[in-house]
Amino acid sequence: MRIKICLRLMLAAAALAWTAFFGPCGYAQGTAFSYQGHLMNNGLPANGNFDFTFTLFAYNEYGFPAGPVLTNLDTPVSGGLFCTLLDFGSVFSGSNYWLEIGIRTNGNGNFTILEPRQFITPVPYAVYAANASNAVNAASVPASGIIGTIPTSNLSTNIVILTANGTIPASVLPTNPAPTGGITWQSPSVTTLQAQSNTGYVLTNSQPVTITLPQSPNIGDIVEIAGANFGGWVLAQNAGQTIGASFSPVSLPGDASGNWYSIASSADGTKLAAVSKGNESVGTGIWTSSDSGTNWVQTSAPAGEWYCIASSSDGTKLAAVTQNVISNNGEGYPGGFYSSSNGGTNWVQASALPGGPGGDQYFIASSSDGMKLTLAIPDDGGNVCGIWTSANFGTNWVKTSAPTNVYWYSITSSADGTKLAAVVSGGGIWASVNSGTNWFQCNAPSAQWSSITSSTNGMNLAAANESDTYGSGVWTSSDAGTNWGLTGAPGEYWQSIASSADGTKLAAVINGGGIWTSVNSGTNWVQVTPPAADWVSTMTTSYWHCIASSSDGTKLAAGISGGGIWNAYNGIVIHESAAVSGSTMLGSNGFLEGNFGTVVELLYSGGGQFITLYQTGSISGH
Repeated sequence: MRIKICLRLMLAAAALAWTAFFGPCGYAQGTAFSYQGHLMNNGLPANGNFDFTFTLFAYNEYGFPAGPVLTNLDTPVSGGLFCTLLDFGSVFSGSNYWLEIGIRTNGNGNFTILEPRQFITPVPYAVYAANASNAVNAASVPASGIIGTIPTSNLSTNIVILTANGTIPASVLPTNPAPTGGITWQSPSVTTLQAQSNTGYVLTNSQPVTITLPQSPNIGDIVEIAGANFGGWVLAQNAGQTIGASFSPVSLPGDASGNWYSIASSADGTKLAAVSKGNESVGTGIWTSSDSGTNWVQTSAPAGEWYCIASSSDGTKLAAVTQNVISNNGEGYPGGFYSSSNGGTNWVQASALPGGPGGDQYFIASSSDGMKLTLAIPDDGGNVCGIWTSANFGTNWVKTSAPTNVYWYSITSSADGTKLAAVVSGGGIWASVNSGTNWFQCNAPSAQWSSITSSTNGMNLAAANESDTYGSGVWTSSDAGTNWGLTGAPGEYWQSIASSADGTKLAAVINGGGIWTSVNSGTNWVQVTPPAADWVSTMTTSYWHCIASSSDGTKLAAGISGGGIWNAYNGIVIHESAAVSGSTMLGSNGFLEGNFGTVVELLYSGGGQFITLYQTGSISGH
């Protein structure tokens, strides 16, 4: 069967309209297969050489690529026809996949991504079918591959066998059955519906689904929701109703009061630490999570104007800096450098700021063992400005030869602490390859640099520019900062950027633009899509200020200044909000919210109250 797709796009560099027809032109041999296209230019066959990118996704709109991003450069097109080889490895295992295609004239500008992604139909699955002969010697065979009748004597005693009249034996029926008539399950295709009592809903719609609770339920009535859709779901309430459930907060002290300024992650992404900046004694301070952001606790660190935090790779050694601390009576005192050697449980002021109090912002980076620290202090006319290093977890500091008359705005370190790089807001990028002893200015433009990140070996760097003038976007370097190039990221107000250990996976946040990711060192970028409609506004308009990544790039944590901390795993956003007293808001303004993989079973207990009998997944109450 041939895949036939009609796509129309504009290549900005050439201002040409193209029509392309694509399809596989060969059968799988190993894991590679040929891919054929017919490219038209204003109704005429195209000729020349073109560059293509091919990316597999498990979803039709968002998520991380399911395999490598293939870039086929200088592909010849003659009379509109071309054929190129694709090899995504052994990914075709029977699951659904969509193909995203990018195109540009040969070596000319950024790739234009064609929309929508194209569903992969059976031809590439010859890769999967080639393994079918292995079933002959398989230790087990899927049920779908069994034909014929199996004698009951060959079945396990754990399998329930129907009676002669086709019913389930009474001995295995539940002792506490559902209400009379049982639960009736439905899989609605609509996006808005009124729930009925004693009914379960399996949601498979790709769009967000809103279900309203029964208006006049009887005591003991049950409603069940199973989220099998990536669009997410909302369970709305009627007047006088509320839902009691267990909601685990991701962000504390709450969505409206956290001023998350910096966040750090352990290598495996399970241990997180974040600072909330402010001049009040309540809510500000340092918070930690030991379960990838599901639950957060406030540490013993004092309240204050915390600016930056860094973590060792195992998450045990934390280092943070603050301009001042706030006492319980609201009075301010000079801040300094604080450290914790037990994952944030206890904090000590290891030293005052090097050179004494001064400066209005501070940026810190750590080696993987947490012992080597680097501190950048912007120029505000004081004598502490510049870049300082410590080889003993902040006990002693040495001022480096880095310039002191510039406004340093972010700094990063290699795993061993030998390669350092820092950006200047309103200036350039500087680097050191000998632990800060000597510094050189990189071949990068002067810009409003806002953040910089590094691979573990310090060779691959990425820097974000928050201005909307020349050079706006994300820049990368593959030679420890000597040379830089602009990536395909859009020109926006980039605030913070994070990198995987090898530098291939990048994640960044935009002020008012959400979370963006790249899996090919910045060549292509995609925006992380909100999994539910009522999250769109927060995701796209909030003041995103910080982001951190696990070493493999699959776990992300991002903070909003004046908002909450959000988590993403493999491109899917997870966010849980705290609910007062474990119940939703009373009346039609309250609701329950879930996304893919969430299940909840509610029982009506009277007085407008629904209680949870069972729940799983990330469910939030409002």
